[in-house]
Amino acid sequence: MKKVIKILLVQGFVSGHPVPLSKNFKIRGNDNDAYPDGTLGGVDEEVWNFYKVMGGYLRSFVLVLTICLNIFAPTIILAEEPTNTWTISVDGDFIQTQTAYEAMAIIAHEYLSRPEDLFIGADGNLFVADSYHGHIAIFDQNRNFLQTVGSGILNNPTGVFVTDYIFVADTEDVFVFNLDGTLVNEIGRPDSPLFGRAQPFRPRKIAVDVRGNLYVIGEAANNGIIQLNADGEFLGYFGANQARLSFFQALQNFFGVGRFAILPTPPSNLAIADNGVVFTVTTHAQTERVRKLNIAGNNMFDPDWVFPLLPIDIALGNQGNFYMMTSDGSIWEYDSSANLLFVFGGQDPNQQRFGIIHQPTSIEVSSDGNLYVADAESGFIHIFAPTEFTNTVHHALTYFEEGLYTQSEDYWQEVLRLNSSFRLAHIAIGQSRFIQADYEEALARFYIANYIAGYSEAFWELRHEWLMENMGAFIALFLVLLVIRALLKQVDKRTGKVRAVKSAIHQKIDSPFLQELDLMRRIFKQPFDVFYEIKREKKGSLKFATGLYIVMFIVTFIAIHFAGFIFAINLIEERGVPLITTIFVLGFGLFLIINYLISTITDGEGSFRDLYVATAYSMVPFITLAIPITLLSRGLTLNEGFVYTFLMQIAIGWSVLLIFLMVKEIHDFSISQTIKNLILTVSGGLITVIIGFILYILIVDQVFDFIYSIVWEVLLRV
Repeated sequence: MKKVIKILLVQGFVSGHPVPLSKNFKIRGNDNDAYPDGTLGGVDEEVWNFYKVMGGYLRSFVLVLTICLNIFAPTIILAEEPTNTWTISVDGDFIQTQTAYEAMAIIAHEYLSRPEDLFIGADGNLFVADSYHGHIAIFDQNRNFLQTVGSGILNNPTGVFVTDYIFVADTEDVFVFNLDGTLVNEIGRPDSPLFGRAQPFRPRKIAVDVRGNLYVIGEAANNGIIQLNADGEFLGYFGANQARLSFFQALQNFFGVGRFAILPTPPSNLAIADNGVVFTVTTHAQTERVRKLNIAGNNMFDPDWVFPLLPIDIALGNQGNFYMMTSDGSIWEYDSSANLLFVFGGQDPNQQRFGIIHQPTSIEVSSDGNLYVADAESGFIHIFAPTEFTNTVHHALTYFEEGLYTQSEDYWQEVLRLNSSFRLAHIAIGQSRFIQADYEEALARFYIANYIAGYSEAFWELRHEWLMENMGAFIALFLVLLVIRALLKQVDKRTGKVRAVKSAIHQKIDSPFLQELDLMRRIFKQPFDVFYEIKREKKGSLKFATGLYIVMFIVTFIAIHFAGFIFAINLIEERGVPLITTIFVLGFGLFLIINYLISTITDGEGSFRDLYVATAYSMVPFITLAIPITLLSRGLTLNEGFVYTFLMQIAIGWSVLLIFLMVKEIHDFSISQTIKNLILTVSGGLITVIIGFILYILIVDQVFDFIYSIVWEVLLRV
């Protein structure tokens, strides 16, 4: 068993190397010179001897301390992963999955104290911008230290990018170095009037495209990413975030209480792909925290897509995927369409070990898929290696991103063997089967993954095939119905039997039940007459009205639960039938009671019985139309969704309009009085719900405390 102690070991005296006690400590001579024993050249010999002696004492102390900790407190086992790995299930929920990345090692060196940014070059070398020492530390592919760049020149480097040159974002300038560390150029504040006279130039992060143009994120650069050419000339701003006011700020502006400046939040970090697509993250943005910008600076991701809070860095993977790191140290991996693959990591101040990040600042991906994460607090760079499971996902993703769905299917099947709820695997296999014209299997896969767009396409193909096979039968049936209708007309013309049947039905309408049905029929064309008869002639019974409410609840349940998969909202599964029933009963109950009470004190004429019955009849359009519309939804695709939405809005809107007319007629209100009455009814209902919720919380809390006190008293006495 081993316990990792927070390492002053590697950074300080234990390494045997002299490390400055503060940033103001001056080192003489060339940093790259070295004594025969490997220590830094140019360091004062007396100081070096002091460090060497103290280092010996400290190493002995740490050795003894480590032995004691291993004996008496073996609490942390390095073989265990520090955090769990999560992914999105087919139900859209977070589920724990196999470990995606294992903490493999750390890079700790005397030249690393506060790493701010990482970059891995084409040759595999790692470049680290260290703001404490004010230099760029370079490590080779095996993570052996090579050299530093910019010592004595850089002040506070926070961003680094490498092509044939090393570009560094510093406090007020962008520095350009050769790969050997020679300073080539220093780019200061652009003098272009388009940049803005009052606009500060404080570079924080930097990226360079294949044409050599610089993309600089500046502190307080609200206008977007600063674009410069290779000579430092200002080209313009790129990909500015949208300015958004909060609700209260907008409200104060509307009423003239305050005047809030609408300034967009500047991006916090960026990454640029080989094809010129720019990815940005904005730490404090409410929406569009992660953006994928095309050449025009427009976001290619859905603006409503929800990304985690407080992202601080983004890195591009090798399969079109990207990694985003948040301020709490968690790492989120997405595919190119922003579908979540894995999330892992996090902070734990009580542990000092591989994979535990205390103050994350940067993330980078190597060509072999390893993740490098900088921790500014410890000065370490943690290395995470992908597991076999993740490599399988990445192999599948490589084919999938290139559109080679059939070639990726075997890999996705292996992923599902390891995790049957891996959503993207079902989607990918569905795409593969869709291309092979196996639409039934594709439909099943998309259904499992809850992938509506793919389900709609597969359903369209199946529906098209079914219509082609059965179109002849439909046409024949339609012609038969036309012939039957024509024959009935001829029979009625000669014998009058059809008219006799209609007359007999009309004569029997005097029965109470048929009268109720007749009111339902007439509510569509003669709503005012129906409400008048309910009020003045007392038509419509309480029993039938109660039956309408029950039927409406059943219809509502069917409309929610049995709508087509594309339009289903899964409210029943998520919330349960009892809660839906409570909302239904409470909603109509509050409306009837509060509306009656308000109408009573505002000279309304209607009785509670009239209101109860007339409201039930007002819902007849929804009761009548909802089920046919729901059945229709099961035969529509996503492109035809407007038909379902429009028809359902008509059904609901028609009933709402009848409720408005009902309140007006039952209480004999004017239009303005009716509007006022309904506003007061809705407001009263909301206030009642809020008060009831508060009372419920208070009563439940008091009752719980009372029962708890009794039980505790009994236990004490027993």
